Amino acid sequence: MGNTEVNTRLQNDASRPARDAAATRRKLVAAGVQLFSAQAYEQVGVRAIADLAGVNQALLNRYFGGKAGLFAAVVRELFDEPNWFGTDRAGFGERLTAVLFEKVRDERADPLGLIIRSSAHREAAATVRDAVDDAVVEPLAAWLDRDDARTAAGTIAAVLTGVSVLRSLLASRSMTGEAEAAQRAAIAKLLQAIVDGST
Repeated sequence: MGNTEVNTRLQNDASRPARDAAATRRKLVAAGVQLFSAQAYEQVGVRAIADLAGVNQALLNRYFGGKAGLFAAVVRELFDEPNWFGTDRAGFGERLTAVLFEKVRDERADPLGLIIRSSAHREAAATVRDAVDDAVVEPLAAWLDRDDARTAAGTIAAVLTGVSVLRSLLASRSMTGEAEAAQRAAIAKLLQAIVDGST
């Protein structure tokens, strides 16, 4: 290879934008969050994710090993919120109830929608189950630190999921409008009783 050819190749390489792997991964995860929150796992295609992210489809396979790997990264992104339950046990019920009733639902990043839409696909549902156990149930059980901690943490996760489905997904009259204040008080009391071990 002559000097001219080498110089031309170096100039071509220099004119290409540098690939930022971390930025590309973030774009792919953000696109995955949006698409998996809105559609069932089977309906989301690798090409659609790459197009929304504005990257080549081959990069999704390179960085995540395919759709299943990206889905796992999306689930971790949605459920990875350290210390989401806080530190003060005395205010646990009120604090969590406020989050349940005051959080504005974001259609682009909807953990509840992702849970519901992925439940029909065996592998996707297993990924979500493991993420909920790892990011919600286990840390909460460790925080509770008592003999029935895992049972109590699982019960809290079930209450949170049920309230979220009725309120955010179904907009049940039992959770909105005139019923909201009474439901908030009852749910806060129940969550606090679970934490206090007085149920």
